[in-house]
Amino acid sequence: MTWIDWQVQRIIRRFVLRDLLSLFALATAIVLGVQGKDPKIAIQLLVLYLALSVYRFWLTTRARESTHLALATVVGGLFQQINATIFANSSCTRFTLFREAEGWRSCIIPFARYRHGGKDPIKEAEASKSWYLPDEGITGKAWEHHQGTFHYQVLPDFEGRRGVMSAYNQHQLGFPEKKLRSISNHMIDVRAIISYTFINSRDQRLGLMSIDISAREVVFDNRNAIIETRPTETSPAQTITIDFDQLELMSRTIGNVLESFDIARRRMSYD
Repeated sequence: MTWIDWQVQRIIRRFVLRDLLSLFALATAIVLGVQGKDPKIAIQLLVLYLALSVYRFWLTTRARESTHLALATVVGGLFQQINATIFANSSCTRFTLFREAEGWRSCIIPFARYRHGGKDPIKEAEASKSWYLPDEGITGKAWEHHQGTFHYQVLPDFEGRRGVMSAYNQHQLGFPEKKLRSISNHMIDVRAIISYTFINSRDQRLGLMSIDISAREVVFDNRNAIIETRPTETSPAQTITIDFDQLELMSRTIGNVLESFDIARRRMSYD
């Protein structure tokens, strides 16, 4: 294959339908500028230009949705693997990937979520009403101060009462009163939260993994955790030992995936 053949393949590989639409829209705009004095021609060209622009916008939006779906599916699969390998495929865990909100960089929102027996990762995340500013709650503090390291927080037993949980979040964690309603009832039974903020090679934050653990008791030491689960209708209570070295090793795979998607996104933006 010659150098010219390689260049042709490179162009074909990068060429997509919305690029063709951009060329048509540009050509229409040029003709409109030249022939715009004739009302009949101008109206037809304007309608064509608007139609091409709207269709290109729709294709761009669908492409972005496809990228988000691919990333969420991969991350959800890795969450499932971590839960099966480290947490004994337990139903006491809920994994969430938080990322910066589009157009509001100071806020992080759920991007993908996995729980045993749950829906697909994006639907699980979209069902959440949670969002955090820097230093807000456990998740906001982990995002702001604990990049590239694990941060864990043991929670008291709220005895199944939402009022007790709300008071703890407001007075102990500094959660704004107006946002207490956004905390789901799922958090009433959570006894510990493990957080890990992913960073890339340039020390930029890519996302935060939050693992909610609903259990009877959770005890942490330097590199391990002991989880005493609650009995359910389908399974008795069990003791799960968490190895943080293994958890960190598997979590780095998620970081590698996030960085790969980020590199691809930046390359597409710059190219």
